[in-house]
This record gives sequence, structure tokens and C-alpha cells, in this order.
Amino acid sequence: MDKSNKLECLDGLRGIAVLAVVFFHQRLESESFPHHSLIYRLLAPSRLGFIGVHLFLVLSGFCLTYSLIRRSRAGKSPTLKRYFFDRLRRIVPPYYAAIAVYLAATVVWSALGRAPFRNEPLNVKQVLVHLAFIHGLWPETLEGINSPFWSLSLEFQFYAAFPLLFAAAARFGHFRVIAAVGAASLAYRGWVLIALPHEIWTYLNGFFLGRWFEFALGMGVAAWILNHSPELESNRRPFLKISLLVCASIFLIGSGLALGELHKPLLMDHLIGSGFACLLAAILLSTELDGRLGQFVSSHVLVFIGTISYSLYLMHSIVLAWFDRSYRRFETTNWLMDLALLIAAIGTAIAVGVLFYQVIEKRFIRSVDSGSKRSVERRDRFATTRTARETEATGRLLWNPIVEGSPDRPAHQPPIAV
Repeated sequence: MDKSNKLECLDGLRGIAVLAVVFFHQRLESESFPHHSLIYRLLAPSRLGFIGVHLFLVLSGFCLTYSLIRRSRAGKSPTLKRYFFDRLRRIVPPYYAAIAVYLAATVVWSALGRAPFRNEPLNVKQVLVHLAFIHGLWPETLEGINSPFWSLSLEFQFYAAFPLLFAAAARFGHFRVIAAVGAASLAYRGWVLIALPHEIWTYLNGFFLGRWFEFALGMGVAAWILNHSPELESNRRPFLKISLLVCASIFLIGSGLALGELHKPLLMDHLIGSGFACLLAAILLSTELDGRLGQFVSSHVLVFIGTISYSLYLMHSIVLAWFDRSYRRFETTNWLMDLALLIAAIGTAIAVGVLFYQVIEKRFIRSVDSGSKRSVERRDRFATTRTARETEATGRLLWNPIVEGSPDRPAHQPPIAV
């Protein structure tokens, strides 16, 4: 698969995921004041926009695994310490900057006598647990500062557990590990539904065991894409059609559970994640075959939105909330006014996301890339020097054990940005 096409495809999927989340939150904001019926009909599909997070989780598992395997096969596997350092340097600074913006907005709105941005009280605990990425472990802090931040706690837990999961997959096989993770996740979810019926949302979504399966599915797709047999080349088109049918079936079942608003969603997240995993595999195959599905996902607009998806995810809520509070003063149900403000809210959120990306996020993407490059260069120089000394001492070229990992047992390394 051409690397540029793959990256565009993944960015396009990120764009779809973040737009789904933005429209979902716009719908939630719009429920707090009257709207013309046309606006309600326009926003009706966004009721399922929360599944954008499911897609993000599958993509995260895919990108981490795909990048790690490719780099290890090229002999560019950094240490575990480097992996964690690069992950922190990539996601923490924009996240901390976004927290600062939300805290400042809360103070300003309170000083102006406006409605509070969040219903949860702002205190020292809220700030500290958010800074430590552990706010997902308590009901009162899960959505304390900003509602979308809940998934960052979950993502950070995935990053911490990923080296162990990848090591297990390298030893026992990805698909055995996926099955084990799925079983463990279902057991945990079942326990939560029985033992903690009043805190289902927190403990199914704030602790990684509840959503681990979606992440593991992304890992499985990456392993399959990189390791599928060349004999499958002539059978890709039939497989593409089958995977799309399977994806559609699983996705529809999961969506039906979501729309039914079941109080005990044991399988909902697993089914939606499975649907997205099948869809991701189908899109990657379509990209290889220059199919229409891959071309659509790699469109310039979706790729652009996907590029700024992290910044847009971090910042969109504050923009939508500001429009919500401003719109309440009009108290009109004129459909033109409603539509204009809807377009303005979404457009402004994207513009703020672009600005945040350019000013904050982009510089840390560059720092991670340059840091990883310097780390590999230092290791290569050390490996070259050591090999030269061994050759000089023994008169023959010795195998150099410095390079961690192999095509069969890849070592840990930092992923591409997700």
C-alpha cells in the first residue's frame, strides 16, 4: 500500500469521526433552546454521532500497531522509554493548553454572570486528576472540565497498556489476544452492569477494560494488513465486498442497540467497534485497489479535517457552548436564523480548531518527529561503532543484537499521531 494513500485514508477517517462528534455535541447544545422543526430534522442523524469515538479507538489501535511493526521491520525500534516520552510530548501539551482555555473561559463566564460552562463544580481535584489523565475513574470528574475530555483519559490508559498488549500479541498472536481481550472486556462490562447499575456510564467508559476490545480490534486490522498472504492478491475484490457486508450488518445491529437506548449495553460498543474494524479493513483494501470507497475517504476536505482532528476535538465544545449561550438571547424559531447560526457554530469550531492546530499542536508534532529521528540516528551511530569494534577484534562481521525486534518479534516504538 502506498504510504501517502494510507495516511490520507486514515486522516479522512479521522475527519469523519471528529465531524460526527462535533455534530453530536451541537445537537446536545441545541436541545436546550427552541428550534425550527427543519433544524431538528437536519440534526436528527447526529443522534448517533457519539460513535465517532468508537472509530477513534479502532484507529488508535491500528496506527500504534501498524507504525510499530513497520518501524521494527526496518530496524528503527526505539526503547520503551522513548515510546512513552514521544506519546506524552505528542498529546500532553495541546491537552494542557486546551484545559487552560476552558478554565479561563469558566472564570470569565462566571465573572460576567453567564451560565456555567459545566454543571460539575470546578475545584482542585478536578484540575489535578485531569492533568494526570485519570479523571475517567470518578463519576464527578469524568466530564468535569469539558465533556469530550473523558475519552483522553481512556486513550491514555490504552497507551500505558499497549506495550504489554503488543508483547502478548507478538508471542501468542494478535487474534488470540483479541479474543482474550474481548472476553475480559465482556466479563468486566457484565460485572459493572450487575454491581454498579447507577454508574454504568462512568465505569464502562472511564476505565480501559470497558472499551479495550475496540482498541484491540484496530491492532488486529493492522496485523492482518501487514501480514496477509500474497496469494490473496487475486481475491481482494470479493473479500472487499464481503467485509463491507459484514461491516454493515454488525454496524446496524450495534446502532440499533444504541438507538434503543438500552440501560444495559453489554454488546453495543463491541458491535459498533467490530463494524468499524471491518470498515477500516475494507477501506484500506479499497485504497490499494484505487476503489471509490478509498477515494471518498481520502478526499481533500476529509483529509484536511482529519489533520486538525485532535485540535478540533479539544476545542469545539467551547465554541458550541458560546453559540448556545449567545443564541438564547434571540429566542426565535425562524428557520433561516436557526440555520445560519448552526452553520456559523460549526464553521467557527472548525476555524478555532485550525488556529489551535497551527499555534499549538503543529509544533509538537514536529518536535516528536525530530526527536524520534535523532534517537534513531544516535542508536544507529552506536550500533555502527560497536559493530566496527567487534569486526576489528574478531576479523569477521558479528550479528548486532542492539536493534530491538524483528519481523517476527517487533519491539516497542512510538506511533504516528492519532
